[in-house]
Amino acid sequence: MLYNEGYLTGGRGFGPVFFRSWTPSARTASALYLHGVGGNSADCRRLAERLAGIGCGTIAVDMPGNGFSPAGSLPRGERLIAQMRFIRGLLPDPRQERAAIVCDSGGALLGLSLLHAMRNDPACAAIPVVFSEGVFGHDASTHRFIESCLGFYGRSYPSLEAALAGWHASELGKVAFDSDADRRAFVAGLLHADGRALVPKGDVSRHRELARSKDFEMLPGKPPLPNPALFLWSEGGRLAAKYAEAARRVFPRSIVHMARAAGHPLPIVREAELQAVESFLAGHVRKSATV
Repeated sequence: MLYNEGYLTGGRGFGPVFFRSWTPSARTASALYLHGVGGNSADCRRLAERLAGIGCGTIAVDMPGNGFSPAGSLPRGERLIAQMRFIRGLLPDPRQERAAIVCDSGGALLGLSLLHAMRNDPACAAIPVVFSEGVFGHDASTHRFIESCLGFYGRSYPSLEAALAGWHASELGKVAFDSDADRRAFVAGLLHADGRALVPKGDVSRHRELARSKDFEMLPGKPPLPNPALFLWSEGGRLAAKYAEAARRVFPRSIVHMARAAGHPLPIVREAELQAVESFLAGHVRKSATV
């Protein structure tokens, strides 16, 4: 498998965009990974390595203001459309190569917008999509969650141990992993060295802006989409209770995986969720080879 990273030319109103890609030797498809608020392209490393085993490559980018990508100058009201146009250019043409989309947390807003923008293209109707604890809007509980997460993202740390303590002190501490080593690796992927301190990647002012944003919802009331979909929900979580019924209406070809004791967000790093995504995508990506 070939791993690559670097910068892509950004779209209108934002600068260079950092990317990571994982390409198996015999690729049959490519998955586009969209991270959530506070996340970055490193979040999908375990998933990308797993998908390579079924011939599926992965490309992930740090959206502007996240990870190693600068924030850019676009006002908030124009960002979604500009970013959607940018990621549309990263998605393979489904007439030439099988494609998939994986959306984590707030990345669901971008993924849903992209699917609706492509809904009149018959070739795009077959693109499978995965939503892992998808956040399709903002309400009071979303704002409270972001405020709690600022307790982690809004600080610098003298060590990884201190960063882990900050992680556990916020709502993020409820996120479940199969092992402590997995947790440490995931949290380390959110940080970078700044002098003698470890600092969460990205522009924390974007988090603060989201915490002050107006309430809105994008999933309820949307017309049905033909795309096969897998929804990963945390068992007993508020997002499953809020969106599950609307998800079934908008994606009538969807299936559900309930993650036990998982928290939010739901990184696709535990074996149960890796297996669920691999099984779902395998039937869509093992049908033709791209050399």
